Amino acid sequence: MSFCVRKASKNDLPALRQLAEASFIATYAAQNPPHVLNQYVEKAFTDKQFQQEFDDDANIVFVAVEDDTLTGYLNLRMGKIPDCILDPKSIEIKRLYTDPDRKGQGIGSALMRAAENVAKSMGYTCIWLGVFQKNKLAIAFYEKKGLTIAGEKIFMMGDDPQKDYVMVKSI
Repeated sequence: MSFCVRKASKNDLPALRQLAEASFIATYAAQNPPHVLNQYVEKAFTDKQFQQEFDDDANIVFVAVEDDTLTGYLNLRMGKIPDCILDPKSIEIKRLYTDPDRKGQGIGSALMRAAENVAKSMGYTCIWLGVFQKNKLAIAFYEKKGLTIAGEKIFMMGDDPQKDYVMVKSI
């Protein structure tokens, strides 16, 4: 199976939103009550929200595609850096999602390489992300990619404040 990673286009947005929602639900449904998960999904995974994020110059969106089917996506975001990150030239990996049925096929690794390459080309020297402390698979993946825990932050899952680790990597 081969796929390519490329910058997202507006034409990708409907499939991108569907992929992100499916991946998010598959990852977090077992760890959250349905009403909490639904609160977040109904706000974060709308066509309007994805259009706004895509149009925001602070976001850089990439997709992994195989045979015209989206298999993963990455959102790099320029912006506020948590206090636990000391490098001012840091950029956030806001989202890195893969098709739930395609995990373990190298898509996440390819998206991580793209994130690092793009960040370097823009003059960044560090990438960072937040990951739910109970998401052991994601934490192990990020550690394998060289990220380390630098601190914690709160992520609002609907009306439920949850603890995320802040993970960083110098690039």
